[in-house]
Amino acid sequence: MSDAPHIEGLEPDERLDLPPLFTAHPLPGHLDPAAEAAARAARGAAEAGDLFFAVRPDRAKAALALAPETPFAKSAEIIYVAMIALNDALGATLPAQIGVLFGWPDRILINGAKGGRMTYASATTDPAAVPDWMTVGFELALVGDLPEDPGLDMGRTNLFEEGAGEVSPKEILESFARHFLSWLHRWETDGLARVAAAWEERMAGVEAPYAFPPPDGSEGTGQRLTARAAGVAEDGAMRILVDGAERRLSAARAFEPAVPKAVPGAGA
Repeated sequence: MSDAPHIEGLEPDERLDLPPLFTAHPLPGHLDPAAEAAARAARGAAEAGDLFFAVRPDRAKAALALAPETPFAKSAEIIYVAMIALNDALGATLPAQIGVLFGWPDRILINGAKGGRMTYASATTDPAAVPDWMTVGFELALVGDLPEDPGLDMGRTNLFEEGAGEVSPKEILESFARHFLSWLHRWETDGLARVAAAWEERMAGVEAPYAFPPPDGSEGTGQRLTARAAGVAEDGAMRILVDGAERRLSAARAFEPAVPKAVPGAGA
């Protein structure tokens, strides 16, 4: 069990029970774990396996620091791993009637409505460069953050509204850590095929505007196209459909708009 320091709102029985390779870093509820993890990693103050999480009852918010050993074109595949791990974690903790899927590139869909988002960051998004660090994580609404009448906004939801009011952030975070470690092992030992198949099963394939440079490589006029995620190719590239035609984006490019670079020195 991680010996997390006591901070306001974190009682001893709330400390995370994590696998040995993880170290829990509780943060005050007003801080953003994704920004904090990226900022610390950027200045060399975070190690692989450090799990930063916000201590608050209404949100499950966490980010995991990673130390890639391969170029971003390959290491970006860890984003698929993180998405599958969270999906399986929620499947293990939520009531069976609650469906969880993902909308590309970063939406967490609870019974078809947005209940949160995945977060990613990297020291570089250059496909040929090995990132000094990466982070993957998520934000999930447990309660609140809806209009007084939920029917006014059918596009958003939270776990309480969907019938999972007893689930705690602690349960979700611990389950995510266990499933992430399991899927990480499969990815490292068996390659991408099993990960790709599992990811495709968990994607909703919801159409959404997506901006990326045109296929000829010119960077000056990023096109905003309506694309639908169609699957993962053998090399890790995402297969997308644009106006009925299939295109392929490397994992690095497919998630690029959702992978901001950190600001060195930010945070505590």
